Amino acid sequence: KLYNEVFGWPYDISVMPLTRKDVLASRNKHKHSDYTDISESDLSPYRYISVGIDFDGGGALSMSYTNLAVCGLRKDSNVIDCIFCRRYPKGRRVKEVADHIMDVVNRVKPSVVAYDAGGAGFVYRQILADAGLEEIFTMPFKYSSPSSGDVIKFHKGNRDDNSYYYSIDKSRSLAVIIEAVKGAAVTNPWFEESDPDPVPMELLSLVEQPKETPSGGIIYLIGRKSSAPDDYAHALNFACSAIWDHFRN
Repeated sequence: KLYNEVFGWPYDISVMPLTRKDVLASRNKHKHSDYTDISESDLSPYRYISVGIDFDGGGALSMSYTNLAVCGLRKDSNVIDCIFCRRYPKGRRVKEVADHIMDVVNRVKPSVVAYDAGGAGFVYRQILADAGLEEIFTMPFKYSSPSSGDVIKFHKGNRDDNSYYYSIDKSRSLAVIIEAVKGAAVTNPWFEESDPDPVPMELLSLVEQPKETPSGGIIYLIGRKSSAPDDYAHALNFACSAIWDHFRN
C-alpha cells in the first residue's frame, strides 16, 4: 500500500516461493516421453499410485491447460515421485484428451484418481465416467478459501452418493507442495535444463501474496503469475494430497 498508494510506484509484493534451482534439484530419474514408456519396473518401487488431473479453464486464449500427473509413494520412504506428467495442448478435442487420460489410468492402475471438480471440467468428467473412471476410487477436489482445521474435508453431497466431493484449502495445500518440493519430499520427472518449456517449471508460476484480514492481520495466499500457466502445480497437488489423505491416519 505504501509503494502503490502513497508513492504511486507499481511495486509487486508477490514473492516467488520456488526458484529454478529448487525445481532443477527436485528432478527424479523418470523420463518418459509418453505413458507407454512406463513399465512394471518403473511402478514396482511404489506402494501407492495416484493420478492427479487439473482440467483447463476453457477458452482458446486462456492460460489454463489440462494437466496430468502420475505420482507414487515410495515403499522405502515417505517420498512421493511424480513418475509421468503431461500438458495437453490447446485445440485437441475433449474426447481425445479424455481418452488419453483413461489410457494413462489403465496403464498405471492407480489406487486413486484425484481431479479438479470445478465447473470447467464437467464435460471431461462425464466422458471419463462413461469410459469407466467411476469404477476406480476417485477424489473430486474443489478448492476452498483458507480456513482452520483439516486441509481436506469430505462433503457427502445432497442428492446421491455420487455427488460427494472433497474441499481442499488451496493456499495451505499448495504451501505444503512448495515446501515438499524444496525439501525433496516430492520430486518431479526428469527434464533437461535446455528443454524449452518443461512442464514441471510451471511450479515457478506460483506466487505468495500477502493479504490483510478484516481484523488487521496478514494471511499469505498462494496464487499464480498472470503471464504463465500453473496447471501442473494443481495436478501435482491433487495427486499428492490424495496420497497424504489416505495415509494420514
